[in-house]
Amino acid sequence: MLRESLVVLLTAAGLAVAAPSYADEGSEPTLHLVTLRGPGTTGHRGDTPDALVAARMRTEQDAVLATVDAPTPVYRWTSALNGFAVSLSEEQHDALAADPRVALVEDNAVRPLADVAAAPATSATRPQRQRGNGGAGTVIGFVDTGIDPASPAFAVGPRLGPEPRSFVGTCTDAPEDPSWSAADCSAKIAAAASFVEGFGVDALRSAAVLSPRDTDGHGTQVASIAAGTADTPVRSGPHRLGRFSGVAPDARIAVYKACWSAPDPEDDGCATADLVAAIDRATAAGVDVLNLAVGGPSGTIDTVERALLGATEAGVVVTAAAGNDGADAYAAHPAPWVITVGAATSPLPTGAVLTRQGPRLTGAMA
Repeated sequence: MLRESLVVLLTAAGLAVAAPSYADEGSEPTLHLVTLRGPGTTGHRGDTPDALVAARMRTEQDAVLATVDAPTPVYRWTSALNGFAVSLSEEQHDALAADPRVALVEDNAVRPLADVAAAPATSATRPQRQRGNGGAGTVIGFVDTGIDPASPAFAVGPRLGPEPRSFVGTCTDAPEDPSWSAADCSAKIAAAASFVEGFGVDALRSAAVLSPRDTDGHGTQVASIAAGTADTPVRSGPHRLGRFSGVAPDARIAVYKACWSAPDPEDDGCATADLVAAIDRATAAGVDVLNLAVGGPSGTIDTVERALLGATEAGVVVTAAAGNDGADAYAAHPAPWVITVGAATSPLPTGAVLTRQGPRLTGAMA
């Protein structure tokens, strides 16, 4: 039973109402994602400016939080959806779940990155040179492990053209990471931000950096495949491996780092609170395409899928990975507003070791 100490709240009608206090009661608070009913600003229809609509959402959020004496949220969302991430006790969770203004309350959870490292190669074709102006004038957003801005794959090409006027994303500073500054962005990398409150700073491995810089490699790889600059020379030590191009080499890149590495690799992944915050930021910035190379539960329309719906309502083309559990479960991201992509593989470089008066050993090479 809840211990109900009376707190007097004034309603809009000026009446005194008795409300329960949930402070210091029950279970240890944990982070939850709370979605209120109705769309974010992207789904709003009418003449009211988005800024005013968002302000009304924040007022509603404050009212909902006050009913359970919740602390300040670590994230608020008003673009892709109307909601917030906040620490709640079990009693507070149950109270919000029963609130008619609330559409969904769920625990923060860590999802795995989609990975094809263990998949067999299906071909041994060489990278092709991209010609034309693939992706010119568009911005592709990547919710992943960040980016390495020094990679030649993100050099500024001659066909980028003027920056799209509809894109308002920015490149953030990172005071905790002296190796990163807003100057690491460029005409190619148009925006960058990081989100870690859901994963938790205390859960990071020692080599992780609190900035959009990629210390894992996954985000850099995904971004280079989709939008790497055309005709980039590829070298591995003294070896020349040809030239490389992304699929849309003239597209700009917006980076939203929401996936992190832990001391135990089994704990690596992307917290759902960070994912939703990244999706909300990318949607507000005005990306044209949003890529989420992250697995997740199948057959579930959760807060992440709801946020992706909000991105779609803004006109964003949303692509997401089917996940790594194809042998045991249905594909992740089952929502019809998501282009779910699976079975991706890459060529496997091969080489041979020749020995004097011995066999020829053929196999994979790095």
